[in-house]
Amino acid sequence: MKIHAILSLIAPLLILAACATYPQDPAGRATYHVARASELISAGDVHNAGNQIETALMLPTGDAKILDLFAKETKGRALF
Repeated sequence: MKIHAILSLIAPLLILAACATYPQDPAGRATYHVARASELISAGDVHNAGNQIETALMLPTGDAKILDLFAKETKGRALF
């Protein structure tokens, strides 16, 4: 019973902490998704990198950030 009570206190804190790490402004979100795409390209996970790129492109500054990514990532240019 104590474990259930402890978990019910910890779970909302973990959820709130996860929400706090995601940027609130569109430029920050684009930067987040581009950085994530770069990590996934380096790892060879093309499918999920494509999802991150697509999400970044939907944001106002995403297109410029994706162009910068492809200027730096030769592997990304070859894959996409």
